[in-house]
Amino acid sequence: MANPGEGLESTDVQVRTAAVRALGEGGKWADFQVLVALATGDKSPSVRLTAAAVAGDLVVKANRTPKQRKEILEAIHSVDPGTNPPLVLVLAGVRDKAGLDRLGRLLRDPRSDVRMAAATAVRRMANLDQGEVDLPGAVRTWLTEARHPADALAELTRLAGECGWPNQEAAIRSAATKGRAVAEAAALALEWLESRRDPTSWAGMWMTTDEAEPVEWLLIEGPETYGREGHLGALTVADGIGTVPGRSSLRRVWATRTSIEGTMEAITCDGRTLWRHKGPQLTRVVDELYPALDELPEVARDLAEWMRDLEGLGAMRARATALWKSGQLQEAEKVIANLLHGEKKLNPHVLWLRAHVLSGLGDTKAAVAALEQALATGPKKAAWRPDAEALLAQLA
Repeated sequence: MANPGEGLESTDVQVRTAAVRALGEGGKWADFQVLVALATGDKSPSVRLTAAAVAGDLVVKANRTPKQRKEILEAIHSVDPGTNPPLVLVLAGVRDKAGLDRLGRLLRDPRSDVRMAAATAVRRMANLDQGEVDLPGAVRTWLTEARHPADALAELTRLAGECGWPNQEAAIRSAATKGRAVAEAAALALEWLESRRDPTSWAGMWMTTDEAEPVEWLLIEGPETYGREGHLGALTVADGIGTVPGRSSLRRVWATRTSIEGTMEAITCDGRTLWRHKGPQLTRVVDELYPALDELPEVARDLAEWMRDLEGLGAMRARATALWKSGQLQEAEKVIANLLHGEKKLNPHVLWLRAHVLSGLGDTKAAVAALEQALATGPKKAAWRPDAEALLAQLA
């Protein structure tokens, strides 16, 4: 929307809602008070909820100055949070003692929707650069004192387990006596915290998904660790925190991933979130790492092993690629044969892959035939075509 200000004057709810979203896309701090006014005073529930959500997103786009943090606190103090609980999320941007104290009080609010909004703000703060605030220490204190209602304590207990903060066990056990919901959350949190201490539980493929940044990844297996630089060394784990040469501390977390419901396991390191990839997700990993797998046969070997039981064209093709790159040519040929068996129209991408495998096995004639068929039937702009043409010229 070119002019959100005009849209906000509209009598059409959809237009006003779109204007609110446009303000958020602009990301200007000057719009914060406008958003708060809309979140508390607009006649439409849809506009109020959207304005609260946009204001919550706006405040966490950058570390706010002391003046801006004071402005957020004053805005929240001037309204009854019960009129629009999602507006409480703006407190995630007040990462100092005053903001944390305010959240602590809201976690004791008699209204459950306000308490849950405050818990969500604490959760959001946990995923940000926490600035001046000692959030793990505050959560530990809240759990130990156990002055909050059971639903708030349960949320804080889950958060302590998901974030993998050290020195939380005693506080979690203390809170667990405050009701069934807290006890169930505590059992799971303690299980998560304990699993992080076992180096074997870290085994797997971890990779970023934020497309705006270069891909970062770690492959951990027994306990050797590999990254984009190659072999990094052995993982060591102390009090649930991992250490690998060449990286900052690794912290295992359960976090919310955009567009996916619920929480997923991840490693945070050097300001990036590396999500655990397993099962069909490993297909993307092979495609992403393909250019580097020639130099990382150990990585290709582990990926191929983890994909052993996967089915479907994409997964089997990715496994065949990993087997080829790890030097397991006979096994790669078996997977490819299964892919092509009974197919009337052979997949040209798979034929190109087969040509490389057959060439490696010394069957030049069959490799040439596979390449000729792939080039004859495959797309003119296929990513593999230049390589196929070069390999054919080499073998012919």
